[in-house]
Amino acid sequence: MQFVAVDFEKQSLRQELLRAGLDFSVPSAVAWLGVVPYLTMEAFAATMRVLERMAPGSSVVFDYSQPREVLPEVEQMMLDSLSARVAMAGEPFQLFFTPEQLTDEMEHYGWRVVEDLDGKGLNARYLAGRNDGLMLRGSAGRLCHARIG
Repeated sequence: MQFVAVDFEKQSLRQELLRAGLDFSVPSAVAWLGVVPYLTMEAFAATMRVLERMAPGSSVVFDYSQPREVLPEVEQMMLDSLSARVAMAGEPFQLFFTPEQLTDEMEHYGWRVVEDLDGKGLNARYLAGRNDGLMLRGSAGRLCHARIG
């Protein structure tokens, strides 16, 4: 496992991955967590153009958020509050997808969505049986797992 720090808006992802020793001819797994909602569409597309060069059998996992307009009213208010806080910290949310839009984007770059978990699915997979009551609330946040080839 190799952590590669990249400013997706300013640096070349491909150069940074090569510098870290990634061999694009060998299937690899990429964890791209906590990034996509903060990107511009241009940075997302540039990243996908790099990832589409990965070897068949490679996979990527990343989180994303649904657009405000597809959320129930209470969740819109929750997203508005969170959006204001992250914007004040200098990291505004910029990119949103519905699951259908994301599937179309991924297919455009040769990736197939294997799994797209919503809050209920994430709770069942990762937080079931906890004694402290920790759980995800709402339907804005999702986790996508995709493969290429």
